[in-house]
Amino acid sequence: MSADDKMAIASAQICPAPEDIMIQAEFRDEVKQVLFRIKGMVDSKNDVACVEAVITVFNNLDQLDFLNKRAIFVYVRDISGLNSKQLSASMSTIRKMYRELKANVPNLF
Repeated sequence: MSADDKMAIASAQICPAPEDIMIQAEFRDEVKQVLFRIKGMVDSKNDVACVEAVITVFNNLDQLDFLNKRAIFVYVRDISGLNSKQLSASMSTIRKMYRELKANVPNLF
């Protein structure tokens, strides 16, 4: 590596402020609470498997290599054991329940 490359890498490695870390942790906890609430509302075993997989992803966010939409879908699909069609249907059900919760609880997020 050249000196410029080393300098670019060194300058890109910054630590977030402690306040930001605390805010992120609180937000994750709030999301997990909502997911547990949704888990209690779902009936289908596929929906339960999907919610549990999403909770697992949230619990392991720091260990995941990629955090884009496609990667998260693949992680959830692998963890849940559902195929793409089943997972898509379960996610639609979960989205509807989330919207209902958000409409009924104004300070949800």
